[in-house]
Order: sequence, then structure tokens, then C-alpha cells
Amino acid sequence: MPETNNIEGAKVLLVDDDPMLLRLVSSILEQAGCRVVAVQSGEEALTEFESRISGFSLLVSDIEMPGLNGLDLADRICELDRNIRVRFIPGFVKPTLEKRGAFRDGLISLRNHSTQSNYWTP
Repeated sequence: MPETNNIEGAKVLLVDDDPMLLRLVSSILEQAGCRVVAVQSGEEALTEFESRISGFSLLVSDIEMPGLNGLDLADRICELDRNIRVRFIPGFVKPTLEKRGAFRDGLISLRNHSTQSNYWTP
């Protein structure tokens, strides 16, 4: 099935430790017709996801967060649901990407090793 950019009706798990950005992105997604569950940490997102297994079709996450960062969160969630789509809201992410060997020569290289789908970051 080809990837589509139509997200109307999608149930989205939105994760960002910045409350202002969380409200803004949540509002944008809701205006696009999404049902949004917004949380402020990777740990909270994982708990929310596990309590509603297979209920989400899209994870939208910040990468650089205290505790469970967005990349590790996405890996854990993809282990639980191989069909979930993952999108990142990048902020200042260089330290996290460098630790994973995903930032080289000014380029970001992310791949989901637990499924055949790819992560995507603008």
C-alpha cells in the first residue's frame, strides 16, 4: 500500500516535553482531523501506548527529551506495533543523533531496525 499524507481520522500519540509546542502541534493535528493524545515524556507516551495497544496509527515525537528520548521511544513502540507510522519533530537533536551514530557530515540518517518502514524527519 503506498504511503499517503492524508492523516484525517488518524489516532495520534503526540510527545513533546515543551508544553507550548505540544499544545500548538496538537491543535494543528486536531484541525487536520486527527484524534490526538498528547503527553510530555517518553515514559508517559510508552505507558499510554501500552494501555491502548494498537489504538494509535501515528507516533509524532520530539527527539531530544529528558529520560526516554524520541528515538528510543519509537524503537520500543515499533516493537509493540510493527504497523505504526513514526514522525519526528526535530529540535536540537545533534547530541542524541551522534550517540546513535545517526548524525554524520551534517546529515541525519534514521532507520527503524524493528520494522521495514522508515522513520522520517523533515
